[in-house]
Amino acid sequence: MSSNIERLTAVEAKLEENNKTTYRIFEALYGNGKPGLIADVKELALTVKAHHESHNQRRIDWQWVITGLIAVASVMVAWLKG
Repeated sequence: MSSNIERLTAVEAKLEENNKTTYRIFEALYGNGKPGLIADVKELALTVKAHHESHNQRRIDWQWVITGLIAVASVMVAWLKG
């Protein structure tokens, strides 16, 4: 009978340890009075999205510059030949 009590005590101790670990993980993910990992990941995703949008906008701006230069060059060629 004492063997069962010892085993039950060991299981309860492990369960309590697992509960503490689970709570620490929960606090790390959701924060404990401060932003947690989930908030950090969301902020990182927004930052990456903004970076990609600005990069794409700069690429589009360069495409317009190159298109404009080609248009000016074609007008100059036509003017010089004409």
